[in-house]
Amino acid sequence: MDQAFWAHRLFSKGYSVGTLKEKNLESVDLIKAFKDMENKEYIRNAKEIKNIIESEKGLENVVKYIEKVYKSF
Repeated sequence: MDQAFWAHRLFSKGYSVGTLKEKNLESVDLIKAFKDMENKEYIRNAKEIKNIIESEKGLENVVKYIEKVYKSF
C-alpha cells in the first residue's frame, strides 16, 4: 500500500512518471512510461532527489541506532 503512496508522491513532486494500474495495463501504457522516463526533466529531478536521499545517510544512521540499542541491553 505504501508503494502506491510513494509512487504518487514522487510523481506529484515531478520526480517520476505516473503510476501504472496493473488491472488495466496494456503494452501501450508500458511503452509510454518507458518513453516518459527519457524526459530530461524527470532525469534531472531524479538526480536531485537521489542527492537529497544520499545526503540523509539513512543506512549509516540506522546502523548507529541499532548499535546503540544493542549496547543498551
